[in-house]
Amino acid sequence: MSRDPGPLALGSFYAWTLNHKLHQPEPKKMFTCISCRVAFDTAAEQRTHFFTDWHRYNMKRRFANLPPVAAIAFNEKVFERREQNAVRSDPRDLFCSACR
Repeated sequence: MSRDPGPLALGSFYAWTLNHKLHQPEPKKMFTCISCRVAFDTAAEQRTHFFTDWHRYNMKRRFANLPPVAAIAFNEKVFERREQNAVRSDPRDLFCSACR
């Protein structure tokens, strides 16, 4: 004679299953970039990353034995550089009108 676990026991099992799934650690990401210290979900994301300016910048830093720069910090540097280049005066304005 089998014993019926009843609705509470089944509910407890489902609650345990849901709780167990919620608290499982995320699967490890298999694709990484050592120079930038980032991980990717797919090989395609990793390959795309290798062609970015951020990756090239961190590769140069790695060869110089410097730590990598985070993506946010790199983007800020790029933005600052673009602003500096936009503010520069035109070199033609540096000459007097007689020298032109």
